[in-house]
Amino acid sequence: MTLTVDHQLRGQESLDDVKFVQNECARLGIPCKIGRVDVSGYKKDQQVGTQVAAREKRYQFLLTV
Repeated sequence: MTLTVDHQLRGQESLDDVKFVQNECARLGIPCKIGRVDVSGYKKDQQVGTQVAAREKRYQFLLTV
């Protein structure tokens, strides 16, 4: 299984990345799970930097799989 996370930080580019991963996984017959996390909101709530927020939200997603 492939896991990928959309941090929603780069607008359409982020969506395009997710679509690419989904298409490649489908082409190769690999199951794919996509996570979308709200890094900007978490960053504000927790008063942390972008990298810290992205990492913590990504880990939260990965722990749910």
